[in-house]
Amino acid sequence: MNANILVVDDDETVRELLEMVFRREGWGVTLARNGEEAVDHLSRKSFDLMLTDLHMPRMDGYSLIPKALEFAPDMPIIVLSADSTLESIDRIFRHAIKAFLPKPFDDVGKVLKKCRQALELSRSHRDLQEKLTRAQEALSRVRDDG
Repeated sequence: MNANILVVDDDETVRELLEMVFRREGWGVTLARNGEEAVDHLSRKSFDLMLTDLHMPRMDGYSLIPKALEFAPDMPIIVLSADSTLESIDRIFRHAIKAFLPKPFDDVGKVLKKCRQALELSRSHRDLQEKLTRAQEALSRVRDDG
């Protein structure tokens, strides 16, 4: 499965670890230290998945998520954060976040599994949308001919 991933975190260790894990999967990886850098990347390139922290300097994840969805409304987003209060989780899930994984994470395999699931779900959704569009076009042609 080919994928283009955007990782947004102010923690260099987290960024480098995820980059290494995702590249081993054969995925393209772009790194950003904060929301402003992420928006810059999103304005120039499309991504299949974004992972983001919530608390970062300059632009936090709470502000980034709606901006990211303006560029790519169907892009799955996974939040990685040490902030697992009910209020913060409620706030991010209003934006159709695919998963919340608390930091620090001791099992990178769990992060990778959530990413694979989000990518697969997104691809299945896109495939179904394409099939529906083709079916609607075919039905429209039949009605026009009949």
